Amino acid sequence: MSKHNVHSKDFWKLLQLRSCITTADRKVKFAPVSDIQKLWRSGWKLKGGASRFYDMFRRHQPPNYEGIKLSWEKDLGVPIDRESWEEAIKSWYTIARDMQTRLISFRILNRNYWTPVKMFRLGLRKNDMCWRCDKERGTLIHMLYECDVVHSLWVVVIQYINNALKVELRENPALCILGILQRKTGLSQQLCLWVKLALATGNRVILRHWKSKEKISFKEWRDELTKIASFEQLIYKINNKLDIFVKVWSPFLEMIGN
Repeated sequence: MSKHNVHSKDFWKLLQLRSCITTADRKVKFAPVSDIQKLWRSGWKLKGGASRFYDMFRRHQPPNYEGIKLSWEKDLGVPIDRESWEEAIKSWYTIARDMQTRLISFRILNRNYWTPVKMFRLGLRKNDMCWRCDKERGTLIHMLYECDVVHSLWVVVIQYINNALKVELRENPALCILGILQRKTGLSQQLCLWVKLALATGNRVILRHWKSKEKISFKEWRDELTKIASFEQLIYKINNKLDIFVKVWSPFLEMIGN
């Protein structure tokens, strides 16, 4: 394991990837040779070889993202400019250190969650009505933003963010679900990161109550964000970057301190 510069818990994944690539490299002739093949044939002698390998996979964009973009534009009723969309694609990985938040953001972006509309279309439900409110069709936008059960949370969350940062973000589904910020917010890169993480936490809490008819409390969102702050502080401390942690989290920490 030390030979490949990879943590013990990831060693089995490394073996799987090695087997897959070795087989493909033997059977398929690629022209030109890909970056992954070059890294593989180097014998992983470069420092951080495993990290470089995973980073190549992370940077790869599946060819069907354009279709996903069109689906979001149709649901939102507005076009998404290229810069905002590319930022949304990148954000799922850069938004946080904990894998649960990353996974949730990735699955939302790729529209992976089972909604009443999707289940009805596949013949798994008798109707496509929201199982929370029983008033509207259970689209992804409705389940994550429009439903009365969850929308009240977004109203308070956006108000809290505006008060903490002294800004005037306009509440809308593109912002709350995808973290697409309006232009010229006046916020630093670090504070924009915190806003996106705060919004991702809102989605995380909503998904925790995916089929509940009870309104979600603001306290649950705040408590969840506080836990994430503690985890983030630990990671920044380990990496000797507490100064960046302060820039990202200080407005929130000041709010909960008051």
